[in-house]
Amino acid sequence: MLLLVDELQYVPEDQLAALITALHRAAQQQLPVMLIGAGLPQLPGRMGRAKTYAERLFEFPQIGPLDAAASRQALVIPARKQGVEFVPRAIAMIVRETQGYPYFLQEWGKHAWDVATRSPITLRDVELASRETIAALDVKFFPRALRSAHPQRETLSARHGRARTRAASFRRHRRCTRAPSHRA
Repeated sequence: MLLLVDELQYVPEDQLAALITALHRAAQQQLPVMLIGAGLPQLPGRMGRAKTYAERLFEFPQIGPLDAAASRQALVIPARKQGVEFVPRAIAMIVRETQGYPYFLQEWGKHAWDVATRSPITLRDVELASRETIAALDVKFFPRALRSAHPQRETLSARHGRARTRAASFRRHRRCTRAPSHRA
């Protein structure tokens, strides 16, 4: 049995402990059970707090930001399959603003796509989409990320959030995450 679970960092600690225990027992009994999970960088620590042996039981490969070439491909290839192109300066702006963070690339690409009235997607389209992108991240991404943040980072983020604009909040998050899709 293969279990595929995304956003594991949102699983409550008691349920995470039960999952870890069950997987440990399955491994001890050599049962054909495997978990492939994904989560934010705080996941290994949360699993370790849920069950101290979790860090020895699992591997935690880190997937960081995409490099510039992979970021460009993440934008260009799906668009090209739909007959849509980007001008190079539009791609460059998205890559620069997202710094290769995959979810931010998806959001910026989506909003640029929504703003554009034709192919190619231009730098102006991306500039117009930026405000919508940051607003969407403020609603869809940052509240969830803060809920699952380490308490010290959450306090720091809350203090900074009160003192800065949403755009600054976006840029600050990009720095923090470095450490640890036309209509058919």
